[in-house]
Amino acid sequence: MVSVTRVAGCFGMLASVAAVLLAAPRDADAVNLNTSGTICNPYNAGEANDIDYVTNGVRTGPSVGSARNVICSVPRSPLASPQGFYLDGTNQAGKSTSITLYAHDFNGTFQTSQNVSSSAATYDEYRALTPVGQWSYISAFVTLPANAGGTFLGVITLQ
Repeated sequence: MVSVTRVAGCFGMLASVAAVLLAAPRDADAVNLNTSGTICNPYNAGEANDIDYVTNGVRTGPSVGSARNVICSVPRSPLASPQGFYLDGTNQAGKSTSITLYAHDFNGTFQTSQNVSSSAATYDEYRALTPVGQWSYISAFVTLPANAGGTFLGVITLQ
């Protein structure tokens, strides 16, 4: 006959093995990072009141008669080159948005940049930065059209 102590010991051992297996490190699944344009800040502090933050992104105010610049942090996982990004936004007819992606290393040294300009009603522009170090910082410098003529929706960082 099997004793209760022995059965309890077997269950305890199985529970310990299960806990070790569950705690074991696994390969992380890479996921894209979507960052809203609401993360952006006015490039020139004196123009802060000219920038409109809306539920889907950032734009100039409706009564701002000239283009304004914003600077946006682009979060990313530490991957090496090349690193891909989608830049998304909208423009009213006849308006255009310009974006420059910048990469700097952890010492602040410039590494690379990529430009894009779009006058499409809706844009989803892909750009890759290379060389980009594993610990690089990425930012997007965005020139928004006047009179709420375009909304920068954000950046998708490919992982």
